[in-house]
Amino acid sequence: MIKKILYLNVIILFILAIFNNKIIFTGATTGIHLILFTILPSIFPFLLITGMLSATNVMKYTGSLLYPVLHKVLGLSHAAGYVIVIGFFCGYPVASKVCSDLVQSGELTVNEGNYLLTFINNPSPSFIFSYLAGSILHNSFSSFKLAVSLYIPVILTALIINPFVRRRFKYTGQHSDKHKSDNCLNFEKIMDSSLITMIHISEYVLVFSILCEFTKLIPCRIISIILSGLLEITNGTHAAGISTMPYITRNYAVILFTSLGGLSALLQVKSVIKNSSLSIKWYIIGKLLSSFITLICLQIVFNE
Repeated sequence: MIKKILYLNVIILFILAIFNNKIIFTGATTGIHLILFTILPSIFPFLLITGMLSATNVMKYTGSLLYPVLHKVLGLSHAAGYVIVIGFFCGYPVASKVCSDLVQSGELTVNEGNYLLTFINNPSPSFIFSYLAGSILHNSFSSFKLAVSLYIPVILTALIINPFVRRRFKYTGQHSDKHKSDNCLNFEKIMDSSLITMIHISEYVLVFSILCEFTKLIPCRIISIILSGLLEITNGTHAAGISTMPYITRNYAVILFTSLGGLSALLQVKSVIKNSSLSIKWYIIGKLLSSFITLICLQIVFNE
């Protein structure tokens, strides 16, 4: 049944594209502009840097600093601290890529990696404070409240899920150093891996930018904005930001779209973890829970 619905949607999109190919052109142009001037400069450097950091002892030092707290509160190993830092400062899907690499190298167990997927995929501070607060909300919403609405739910999600999965963490503290020694002197391998990941991310951004353009054909503007936000975070938040919806409704939509990440982000994460044993279902569980908590936080913030 699901396949039939998918095939029907593809046929409908094909017919629409034939009779209105301007949609394809506009969507592709928007996607390329987004890739070149937003995605590429904001993600590729972090992919490259984290790749080099993972091949050195920096990861070990970062994990050691956070280990006492993370192990006591969450029961995690040293390497998890490094992944969490990346998740909060670099934005997704960089953290998922690092998590996947560490699972493959034996630095993290599969169960630890799956748990980390529930809360490490977050928008970067630059995306929140520069793009959302500045470009989308035009500083009409406190940056502090914006950060609270997006980061506190993520922390609560980690704490809520932890008791249910912690007993599965059976990290022995031993791992192979071969992965580190091989990558440490192989800059080309790190560069190639970063470029391949960047290409996969760009593919999804381009495709979903075109799909978001199709949503504009829907007569009901509210439904169009919701679908755009569920498909791709940047296009969705932009559509909500320029809409004529009431102030509170508009801010609700922008923050919730950011919390969910969209289908495009989900597929990006799935793409970067495909070579490991990590399961995308943990990402979905984490996003649904954190978005629900975000909704509660917004109720508190807007009712102050």
